[in-house]
Amino acid sequence: MWWIRQWLQRENVSFTPPALALRKSVEDMLAGVANLRSEQVVRDVVAQLNDRIRALNRIPPMNGPPTSLSVLDVERVVETWRERRVAAVDRP
Repeated sequence: MWWIRQWLQRENVSFTPPALALRKSVEDMLAGVANLRSEQVVRDVVAQLNDRIRALNRIPPMNGPPTSLSVLDVERVVETWRERRVAAVDRP
């Protein structure tokens, strides 16, 4: 199977099931939310992720596990962004 892994890497092919890839995108965004430039960018990113979550929840997956993701609360993510931005500014 080594040659399949090499081929996938060489061709830049991903075999991550859509539900897992989306979950990773959500986790990455939440972990790095403080790095986003503005509140509007945060809202835009969350809206895009929510669109992807809704689309994936609408159709049953052809491959991989079903999704158990719920749409993100935009206001809660914005509040987290504000708190982390303030905390980053307050650090010496």
